Amino acid sequence: MMDKPLHLSDFKALTFDVGGTLIDIESGILNWFRPHLIRHRLAVSDSALLEAFAQAEKKYLNLLPQISFTRILPVVYREIAESCGLTPHEADGEAFMQSVQHWPAFPDSVSALQRLRKHFLLVAVTNVDSEFFRLMNQTLSDPFDLHSTCDEAGCNKPDLRVFQHMLAKLEERGIERSQVLHVAQSQFHDLIPATRLGLRTVWIKRHKDRSGFGATPVPTELISPVWTITGLHTLVELHQEEQQHDALLLERPFSLKVRFVHDVSALEATSA
Repeated sequence: MMDKPLHLSDFKALTFDVGGTLIDIESGILNWFRPHLIRHRLAVSDSALLEAFAQAEKKYLNLLPQISFTRILPVVYREIAESCGLTPHEADGEAFMQSVQHWPAFPDSVSALQRLRKHFLLVAVTNVDSEFFRLMNQTLSDPFDLHSTCDEAGCNKPDLRVFQHMLAKLEERGIERSQVLHVAQSQFHDLIPATRLGLRTVWIKRHKDRSGFGATPVPTELISPVWTITGLHTLVELHQEEQQHDALLLERPFSLKVRFVHDVSALEATSA
């Protein structure tokens, strides 16, 4: 027997990665580093810069698993600077970390989240700490009902404990694991660990026009999600289509025809 197709309406909570999925961290990184590279007349391609970021982030997530993504940015900056031929300065490392508050949202993030929150509980699952999450949340116009940050969970994704911390919060709301759909662009940080915990996932491919994984560490495997999308409005449209389909079913005339067949001979035999 085949499983019935999944619908968005099967879920009560949508959980989201933030940096890279809703916030355009790659633009934030490039916008900060480009002026420094130009000032020192260093020719480094965008792809090389983003790959250097991914490698440094992965390194320090392993070395400092309890330190938030934002708090490791100064040492990530130092690693990138040295690989690009820049002389690192402590003040620049601090400035790079503080630049997070100016990293832009993807063009579809704010409007799509505002529409989705009318139908689902929205939860942020992020490697940033509470202070920087507050700033990112403001950039996104404060769409979340709940959040799980690095300092709350005590570790960073892809550690399974981050997702377990989030699931415990949802369980307090009466929401089961089967009713949770996790949305993210990173296979490494999100889709692999979420799938290992039995969560259903959506892969939002923010690199649809580019090869490679950009500022995201290269995953050891590729997870097949329930849905693969290239923009957040696709989820909104999918939910609208489901609602329209359900409305049409309700409007369709319904009739029940009952045919009674009387076996007279059987009735006579019984009465005799």
